[in-house]
Amino acid sequence: MRRKILCVTLGLALATLMSMSTIGRARATVMTENWIGATYKGTDAFYGASVTAFEVGSQATVIIPFYNNWGSAVSVSEVKIVFDWGGSYSSGEIPSGMTIIVEAGKTKTFTINFTVPGTSTASNLFAHSYIISVVHNRTTETTSGYNFAVYSADQVDARDLKTTISGYGLTSGYFHYAESKMLWLKSENETSAGDRAYGLGDFSGAKAHYTTALSLINQALSAEQSMGTRLDDAQLKNAESTANFLNAGPFYFGIAAIVFSAGYVIKGIAALRRPRTE
Repeated sequence: MRRKILCVTLGLALATLMSMSTIGRARATVMTENWIGATYKGTDAFYGASVTAFEVGSQATVIIPFYNNWGSAVSVSEVKIVFDWGGSYSSGEIPSGMTIIVEAGKTKTFTINFTVPGTSTASNLFAHSYIISVVHNRTTETTSGYNFAVYSADQVDARDLKTTISGYGLTSGYFHYAESKMLWLKSENETSAGDRAYGLGDFSGAKAHYTTALSLINQALSAEQSMGTRLDDAQLKNAESTANFLNAGPFYFGIAAIVFSAGYVIKGIAALRRPRTE
C-alpha cells in the first residue's frame, strides 16, 4: 500500500514538473532576433557553418522582438545581450531605473547597438555564442544564439575579393585564344589557392591569392578582347580588299576591252597598208 502511495506521489510530482516545464515554454516570449548591418551573412568555409559576421570596429545592431504572452501587462526593466567573450550590451531605450510597459498580446521591439571588439577580445578563429535576456516584473525571459563571427580586416578583404571573382561567372569556354586561355587557367589556380588558404585561416594569404587571381582574370579578358579585335580587323581588311577588287573590276575590264579594240584596229590598218601581190 505504501509502495502504491509512493508511486502515485512520484507520478503527481513528475506530472507537475512536466506541466511547469510546458508552462515555461509557453511563456518564452523573446522572438527571433534580427541582425542589421552585418558585413556578411551566409556559409563561411572557415567556420564550416552559416554565420552572421561583423568586421572588427564596426557597429553591430540587433533587433529583439518581445511578445507579451502573459495575459496581462508587464514592465520591462532591461534588455541585454551577453557574448561568450564576456561582452554585455544593453538596450539604450530603457532609461536607468525606469521600465517600459508592454501590454498583453502586444509585441515591442528593442534595439541594441555596440562596437565589435578586436580579435584579441573576440577571436575570429571560431564563431561565438550569446544569450539575450528580457527582464520584466514577472521573470527573466532568455533566448540563445550562436555563429556570430568577428571578421578581421584581411578576412573582409578576402571575402570581398572572392565575391568579386565569383561575380564574373566565367568558365574556360568563354576564352578562345591561347594567351587568354592561359591567363584564365592561372587565375583559376590562384583562386583555388586562395580558397585553401581561407579554409585554413590564413586570411592574409587568401587575400594575396585572390588579388592575383582577379588581376589575371582582367588580363585574360583584355587579351581576349585584343585578340578578337585584331582578328576582326584582319577579316575586315580582307573583306575590304575583296570588295575593292570587285568594285574596280568593271573599270579594269573596260580598260582591257579598249586595249584589245585598239590592237584590233591597228592590226586592221596594218593589213590595209600591206602591198598586194599580183
